[in-house]
Amino acid sequence: MVNLSKRAYKVRRENKEIYKGFGFMHLSDATNYYIHKNNQSIQLKTTLAQAIGEAINFHYDIINFFNFAEYEEYGNIYILEDGGILLYFNVINTYKLYDIFPNNFDKVIVKIDNKDNISINILDSNEKILSFDEYYSVMLGNLALFTRHILTTDIFDDEMSDFLLKDSIEFSTNPTASLFVKIHENFYQFYKFNEFNINTVDKIDINNENIIEDLGKETYSRKEKTEIKINKDDILSFDCFDEMLIPNLSDTYIIDPKIVPLGNAIVNGDAISTLFYGPSGTGKTIACKLLCQQMKLPILSVINCSENIDEFILGKYIPIDDKIVFRESEISKAIRDGGAVIFEEINFSKPQHLAFLNSLLDTNGFVRLDNGEIIRRHKNFRFFATMNIGYYGTRELNQALFNRFNIVCEIEKLEKSSIVHMLKTKVPECSQNIESILNIYYKIQMIIKKEELEYIISPRNLENWAKLAKYMGYIKAADVTIIPIVKEDEYYKAIFKELIFKEKWV
Repeated sequence: MVNLSKRAYKVRRENKEIYKGFGFMHLSDATNYYIHKNNQSIQLKTTLAQAIGEAINFHYDIINFFNFAEYEEYGNIYILEDGGILLYFNVINTYKLYDIFPNNFDKVIVKIDNKDNISINILDSNEKILSFDEYYSVMLGNLALFTRHILTTDIFDDEMSDFLLKDSIEFSTNPTASLFVKIHENFYQFYKFNEFNINTVDKIDINNENIIEDLGKETYSRKEKTEIKINKDDILSFDCFDEMLIPNLSDTYIIDPKIVPLGNAIVNGDAISTLFYGPSGTGKTIACKLLCQQMKLPILSVINCSENIDEFILGKYIPIDDKIVFRESEISKAIRDGGAVIFEEINFSKPQHLAFLNSLLDTNGFVRLDNGEIIRRHKNFRFFATMNIGYYGTRELNQALFNRFNIVCEIEKLEKSSIVHMLKTKVPECSQNIESILNIYYKIQMIIKKEELEYIISPRNLENWAKLAKYMGYIKAADVTIIPIVKEDEYYKAIFKELIFKEKWV
């Protein structure tokens, strides 16, 4: 018998960071966020365990797969007749890329019954049961336990379960570090005296289980019938702008449900400034435009800060006939009359060129132009910015400016299903070669990560590659879309060319 809650503090992966855990590490002190009333530690400290934190985040990953992936492409959750839970998920490349799971792990199946027996299978690509470290039995055991608790809360008639369910629902749409700590600690306190029988040997046969509810199928059907939109009653109105300035993106682009609540805050004026950050090619600028499209918010200017920002960002004096006249920029017009502006790659900018944002994004927003005029921020002005973190040429934002953003939201790496949807929609001709395209994508990502290279390959590169391949084939198209990411590095050019040449292309 194993006490999963307490054992979670004794085991960890080689990398101590909790995956998707807001920067927390195994045994991080999170006392400042939350202390449970039943905390019995000598120093009344709230300490996090990697195995519990990652179990919680994997639960939400699987739930999110229902919303963003094809049905059963990544996994499913079944409720069993005896009140137990059976869940499985395919180990996606992202998990392997970040060394969460070893490369030979292909599928995970976990079952917990109503008598607290837990069975765990980890399979390779040939459906062979693999042996694994204790960390995975503890983490996956906690995953099954947490999933059963959240989905069958009605059998736990107590105040703590009510709180855990309420926080879980909020976390699924608005994940924050404080909620993460609270859920982790409430879950730990609920089960800290319970012991479980763990079986990692016997094979789990899904076909022989008495399934009474298929949550993946239900969620997927519900997803097809439901579209989340920004409240139409809150749409902003403008009198002085051409409707052509309002984005009109095709159905190819799908707004991420998790950012829809942000749109409601932006349109109501509770958020004036929004910063999206994350890896290159994940759709940060598109997210800004999709929000503006749903809000009917005109975009007056999109500035690429790596190239087009200088001391004249708000306007400058220019000669007209025999006079020198001050001409406002589109940024100044948006501040004066309302509308949106987007600063792409804002952390490429020199700090002095962003100084005006400190007063603009303050409570009583205003800017002072070079001609001495002061412009007060219009009530319908909205500021969006995007940035890539940790890439060559970038710098950290000034803390004072960073703190002025009302919303700071991470746009994560696109999962496989999202990339597949994008490629199939934008380049239907590539459908037969999508698996080969993705194989190259993940292999190059793995090389970049393991060799600690500064190169970047993004879904945008894949789209360009697929488009050109229609005319010149995948091997030749790669020479002008994929290979250039390594610039003049002949060594890695040769490696990437060999990878692409060896792949099977239809």
